Amino acid sequence: MSATEAVAMTDVERDVLDAKERADRIATITPAMAQTAAIFRATLRQHFGANAEIDHEVTASVVEQYFVGKRLDGTLTTLDIADASLLERGFDAITAWTGDGTTWNFPWEVLP
Repeated sequence: MSATEAVAMTDVERDVLDAKERADRIATITPAMAQTAAIFRATLRQHFGANAEIDHEVTASVVEQYFVGKRLDGTLTTLDIADASLLERGFDAITAWTGDGTTWNFPWEVLP
């Protein structure tokens, strides 16, 4: 699309184009990716509460520091270690999919 066409586009047309691009992008979510995202969301919520996956304050570095803190204060369990590993892999997969380094831009609403 040229710059001239983009300027001539109405807000409604832009919204329709954005919705189409989003739908096309969502269609690229494989069953394996959906499963990874669902497990990631459930695990993240166990440690950081409801809607943690869309909370802009819950980043990969915050999660890492959370588990480091548990280790330092002696409360890290074997389940925590497994969760930390799972969340690290989940962050990698989801941020690769979003392409912007975030989890909150993943289309969580399409998961069961």
